[in-house]
Amino acid sequence: MVFVCDVLHHVQGRDAWLKRLASQMKPGARFVLIEFKEGKLPEGPPEAVKIPRKQLVEMVDQAGLRFESEKPDLLPYQVFLVFRKQA
Repeated sequence: MVFVCDVLHHVQGRDAWLKRLASQMKPGARFVLIEFKEGKLPEGPPEAVKIPRKQLVEMVDQAGLRFESEKPDLLPYQVFLVFRKQA
């Protein structure tokens, strides 16, 4: 499993970084991504650097990992997304 929490919005060249990460994962491995939700929140980065949930899913999908599940009620200010590397 690869666990990335509140980091992706800081990464320059996100698409290439995600593709490189996915290429090094074994088939069946999971990728857990946590990022701040959009909107005005009492915690988190400025709105300008937040990545919309739809864009997060598309970016990770394009890197070669498939969306598997989400835990929408686990964290109050962040999305919790789980992806899996296909065989």
